[in-house]
Amino acid sequence: VGKRILEILKSSKSSPWMEERFIKLDGSIIYVETVGTPTTYNGKPSVQVIIHDITEHKHAEEMLRESELRFRSVWEKGTDGMRISNEEGIVELVNDAYCKIVGKLREEIEGKPMSIVYEEAKQTEVLRKHQERFRSRTIPAHLERELVLWNGERIFLELSNTFLENPHQPTLSLSVFRDITERKHAEEELHRKEEHHKAVIENIFKFVPEGVLVLTESLNLLKHNKAFDDIVQKYAPLLGYTEEELAEKITGQLRSKIATGDAEDIRIAKKKQ
Repeated sequence: VGKRILEILKSSKSSPWMEERFIKLDGSIIYVETVGTPTTYNGKPSVQVIIHDITEHKHAEEMLRESELRFRSVWEKGTDGMRISNEEGIVELVNDAYCKIVGKLREEIEGKPMSIVYEEAKQTEVLRKHQERFRSRTIPAHLERELVLWNGERIFLELSNTFLENPHQPTLSLSVFRDITERKHAEEELHRKEEHHKAVIENIFKFVPEGVLVLTESLNLLKHNKAFDDIVQKYAPLLGYTEEELAEKITGQLRSKIATGDAEDIRIAKKKQ
């Protein structure tokens, strides 16, 4: 510091603004901007030093730098595809995961309309909807949808959208894409198998020669098969009941057996079902 003061006195020129770290008498550290200007004080050559405390500004810069590093790490290493686009639908930035999902290189996407990754027949409509929803701020925050890509490939995506607003820059939209194609195919296959099993069970229920009653957990009659109707129709006159009376009597006896039966046997039967 003393050397700089002597240089200012010798040259009669102000020093440039400098950033420095000061250690205060209490041991705390502050960041400052300083400048020395030659002047005259009490008739003698002197140096006027201005010190501007920029500690809060430096801390804010450090926080911003750390935030940018975290964002960059998520952006580059994340498995979800990410895309930043402007109001007109021009892509400003994408990550590698997004490129992998849509099957195009980064240089084929950035600076181009976002719609180029879609099938050609839908590109104009996709771009128009984006522009309308961007301006009205009605882009859905979360959704699942099936897309047909530019190469004809069909994929299922889980999509999240948010606006990146900065008072000093144009607003942008950030879209995060998660490929759920395999999960959707697995769900469809499971649904297909469930429907198949249901159809098989219904056929068995319909054509089994024994009478079958299905009760709910609260022992209400849910359904019965034709064989049960045939049994009731055959034996009701022989036992002196109407068909409705005999059906209710059989159902009532079944309820009673279940209600007074061994709980473990009933639980096992339910589990097998």
